[in-house]
Amino acid sequence: MQRLALLIVLAGILSFAGKAAANPPITVTCGDTINAPGQYRLAGDCGPAGITIIASDVPLSLDGHTMTGPGCPNPVTCVVSSGITASNVSDVDIDGPGTITKYPGAGVELDTVTNSQVAMVTGSGNVFWGIAVFASDGNQIVNNVTDRNGDITFPGAGDGIELGSGGSGSRIIGNEANANGDAGIRIGGGSTASEVHGNVALSNTTTDLIDEAPDCDDNNWNGNHFATANPSSCIH
Repeated sequence: MQRLALLIVLAGILSFAGKAAANPPITVTCGDTINAPGQYRLAGDCGPAGITIIASDVPLSLDGHTMTGPGCPNPVTCVVSSGITASNVSDVDIDGPGTITKYPGAGVELDTVTNSQVAMVTGSGNVFWGIAVFASDGNQIVNNVTDRNGDITFPGAGDGIELGSGGSGSRIIGNEANANGDAGIRIGGGSTASEVHGNVALSNTTTDLIDEAPDCDDNNWNGNHFATANPSSCIH
C-alpha cells in the first residue's frame, strides 16, 4: 500500500515536470525589454523600436520574422539604436532564422556580454553594423548573413560584423559579410584570442577583412574566402 502511494506521488511529480517543460516560450515584440531569465520568441514582424535584453540566461528566437527599424532619414537628428541590444549579461542566445534591418545602429549589438551566441540571423541594411560586439568575451557569431550595412551620410559606417576593442576569446565562424559600406568583418585593436574561420566576405567598400592589430596579435584567421585584407600577412 505504501509502495502504491509512493508511485502515485512520483507519477504526479513527473506529470507536473512534463507540463512545466512543455510551457511555450514567452512572446515579445519590438519595444519590449527582457528583464528576467527564460525562453523567448518574437511574436511576429515588428518595428520600429528595438528589443533590449538586460537579463542573463535568455534564449530568444526570431522565429522567421523581420524587425524593421526607423532608418535614419535625417543624420543630424538620428539617434543611434539597435534592433536587439544585450548589455551586461551572459548566456544569451539570439537565434534565427530572422531578419533585422534599417536600424540606426546595429542589427544585433552585444555590449559587455559573455558566453553568448548570435546564429542564423540576417542583419542587412542597417546604418552602422550588421552585428556589433563590444568589450565582450567568449561569444560566438555563427552562420549569420550581414550584407549591405552602411549609410553614405555616415563616413566609415557599414561593417558587416564588428568585434570591437576590449574583448577576447570570441569565435566568428561560417558567416557571410558582403557588400557592406566599410569592412566585411573587423576586429578592433585590443581585441584578442579570437577565431575567425570559414567566413565569406566579398565586395565590401573598404576591405573585406581587417584586424586593427598590425600583426593580428593572437587572433586566428583561417579558411576565409575574401578578396582584400588588412594586414594581408596574418589573415587567411
